Amino acid sequence: MRKGYSFERKNKHEEALECFYKSLEFDPMNAYAWGAKGWSLHELGRSEEALKCLDKAVDLKPKAPTIWNNRGVVLDRLERTVEAMSCYEKAIEVRSNFSLAWSNKGHLLGRLGKLDEAIICFDRAIKINPKFASSWAYKGLALLILKRYNEAIMCYDRAIKLEPKVAEPWFGKGLVLHYLEKYNEAIDCYDNSIKISPESPSGWAGKGWSLYKLGRYDEALKFYDKAIDLASEYAWPYAGKSEVLLETGSLNESLEYCDRSIELDPKNYYVWEIRGKALQALGRHAEAEEAFAKARELKEKEPLDNEPKASLLPEIIQDIRQVLERKGQVILYGPPGTGKTYWAERAAQEMASLDLYGKSFDQLSEGERSALIDGSDASGAVRICCFHPAYGYEDFLEGYRPEETDGKMSFALRDGIFKRLCRDASANPDVKFYLIIDEINRGDIPRIFGELMTVLEKNKRGKPIILPVSGEQMRVPENVRVIGTMNTADRSIALLDTALRRRFGFIEMMPDASVLGESVVGGVHLGEWLSGLNRRVCDSVGRDARNRQIGHSYLMKGGKPISTLMSFSRVVQDEIIPLLEEYCYEDYSTLEKILGGEVVDVQRQMIRDEIFEGSMDGDFLRAMSKISKDGSAFCPSMTAGSEESEDSVSDLDEAPAEERTDG
Repeated sequence: MRKGYSFERKNKHEEALECFYKSLEFDPMNAYAWGAKGWSLHELGRSEEALKCLDKAVDLKPKAPTIWNNRGVVLDRLERTVEAMSCYEKAIEVRSNFSLAWSNKGHLLGRLGKLDEAIICFDRAIKINPKFASSWAYKGLALLILKRYNEAIMCYDRAIKLEPKVAEPWFGKGLVLHYLEKYNEAIDCYDNSIKISPESPSGWAGKGWSLYKLGRYDEALKFYDKAIDLASEYAWPYAGKSEVLLETGSLNESLEYCDRSIELDPKNYYVWEIRGKALQALGRHAEAEEAFAKARELKEKEPLDNEPKASLLPEIIQDIRQVLERKGQVILYGPPGTGKTYWAERAAQEMASLDLYGKSFDQLSEGERSALIDGSDASGAVRICCFHPAYGYEDFLEGYRPEETDGKMSFALRDGIFKRLCRDASANPDVKFYLIIDEINRGDIPRIFGELMTVLEKNKRGKPIILPVSGEQMRVPENVRVIGTMNTADRSIALLDTALRRRFGFIEMMPDASVLGESVVGGVHLGEWLSGLNRRVCDSVGRDARNRQIGHSYLMKGGKPISTLMSFSRVVQDEIIPLLEEYCYEDYSTLEKILGGEVVDVQRQMIRDEIFEGSMDGDFLRAMSKISKDGSAFCPSMTAGSEESEDSVSDLDEAPAEERTDG
């Protein structure tokens, strides 16, 4: 088996196959040998035989995700897409953090035109394994098709950084730059693609297209000809060459290449337009009109670029939505700075936007947004309040509040925010209403909720209660949703009222260094620095350390990672160190273990503030670099929820170390 894997890595598939045959002679019940044999047959283009071997492997080892994934790849090549999708989903079911299966599923969804769903899969794959270049490249392609060019460029750049000697990301980046009309930059990318993979026609055709746009027609024709020589069944270079020939007046030749392109790809409306123009220039007007009519027919079948479309929700919002549908209310909890309030607000906005308008929040007009968020009447579907020690029942449900009338003070009965929201929800039963309660654990929850606790449960919605102050009946309608946020640094989740805990669903949100990407400030990789800092917190603070980690949002501004040394220094000095001092209860020995002796003076029981001065930038960066060295691997709790990293879980313990996982 080991020898076979060695041959496989060298792309010597025939030799590898012989080794796997030999292995099966010794042990015909070895599922991994059947799987490896199947993969070698697949690489040799013998997909039907490969499928039989992988079927045998699945029968012997039904909980091996790699075998399911590779079976999906083979079925995909055989164009049995429904079965392939089922295999990828089975692989994910067996091991939810299998990045390759998520990426392959996304790639298949993208080819089926389900681009939003594909992007969600790629995001999941990237979150599990941010160094898997193919996921970045596939996501870039999906974004390119959706015409989200700037995001596509970012993904292709990341793929190129991870795998600079792979041609596809260079070609994809070239296409994006072409669409952005940066033709010379596009040509540079195509040149890299050609240099890496000169036998692939894509780079040659892409460069021909950009040369045509620059008016360099003779050069464009040469590159299209090269692409045609490499792949005579590839429609694009025929279409591109016909366009150049039309431009240069070679009408009959243009028509010839047009017809060949249409023969290979009859659904490309653009080639039909070129054909129409060529026929029109030749005076064959009836045929030209037929070609233009065909182009219009095909074009009408494509979705309009400006057609509003509700994007699929990010994974965390999907999780929130599922809990809300099941329980009616959810609490997002975790250490400081993990995005709890951000995701609570965004989730409420996105869900309300889809409920009311059938499109994402970003696609709403200003008028639609103002009607949706915190409105004073029934149109305000999203409202927010914040609990604090002085917040009470009278603020939330109802109570007497002082007011001045004709210069005299009196008390008037007023409805609280939740009672008003329930009233509006009752009047609009077809609309879901969302209340965000920020810092829910800072208030006296049993006092604030009062008798509401009885009817908050999903199966008691609509049941009336009598409010003791006004004597009025009140119901919590079915269409009310409550999202709370809770900081766990003070272990407050453990102190929650049991009745409240039973009525709420809970979603944990932990620091996620991956959102910082490859951001570097002064030579310090922010993601590795945050991981290293939290690893030290985990090792030093005690049994509650997991809830006292530092969130990623401290290192973000405006939704993007901080980018200047001054910002980094200020965040560390003004925000992170005071929080760590509180965690350590002024135990400077523990603080030194976390921040290092360059930052903490244990003997004098103080922080060395001088390293944060501009003249001491070198000392500050050296101190921060030592912390980032501890961040080469994430803390076990560095991702949202309890999902472990891909490398930390394996149900393939019996598989040889070299087992192939890159189907």
